[in-house]
Amino acid sequence: MKQLPIMLVLSLGVLPIAAQAQTANSRDSVSLKAGFFVGQKFESRTPGTRVSLEGFDVGLDIPFMRYGESGQIRFSPSVMFGGTNRKGGDTDGTLYRMLITAQIKPADANLYGTFGAGYAWSDPRGGANFDERKGFCGVVGMGWNFGKSLRSQPFVELNFYFGNEQFTGGGVSVGIRF
Repeated sequence: MKQLPIMLVLSLGVLPIAAQAQTANSRDSVSLKAGFFVGQKFESRTPGTRVSLEGFDVGLDIPFMRYGESGQIRFSPSVMFGGTNRKGGDTDGTLYRMLITAQIKPADANLYGTFGAGYAWSDPRGGANFDERKGFCGVVGMGWNFGKSLRSQPFVELNFYFGNEQFTGGGVSVGIRF
């Protein structure tokens, strides 16, 4: 939980850049998304025991650069709250990601691809049986825009995250661009 203020400060620091990018090109929109992440199993503190992180995931996509007609570079912070949804095979921990991502889509298409890289760290909660990890995290994925209604655009994304074992897994999220 001690890393959450750092993420908020970094996210808020990028907002003026995003605002300027939106002024320069009205097609760039800040996205708010929520979903679910299922991580792969990794070694716990108890030798021979493997655990995993899974839970609800929230994040932002803040555009700061456009390339061509169909590409966008974004700052994409997210937080995954592992172990919050149920008791069972997953463990309690929080996964923080600070990524720079790119979105590429053919002109006038609803389907798009994403990829990116950055920094992630995991933080055990409530006596969870694993050690904190920090390091590289990458993402590849695809999404679908559901058209534009008024000033917002709903979408769904399917992503695969990779890096340290604790960061690796898949997620699905739904969101809205403003």
